[in-house]
Amino acid sequence: MQEPMKQIHTTNAVLPNDRSRELHLINEALARAQMDQQLREAELQRRAYHVRMARKMRRRAEVASMRARRALAIAVM
Repeated sequence: MQEPMKQIHTTNAVLPNDRSRELHLINEALARAQMDQQLREAELQRRAYHVRMARKMRRRAEVASMRARRALAIAVM
């Protein structure tokens, strides 16, 4: 008599555990996907920042070069 009760209890316990495990795995997969998306976005932001800084530094170098050429031209005259 005790064994069938154990079997019923085991059957009832297995279904919710499988479901909760499946939901847990789904939640983990969702969290991983969100983390991956956030990492991609952060990487894109870093790249965009580096591009902006490179353009800014290039422009500064161009301005400095133009000033140096002007100063040289004035000094030669």
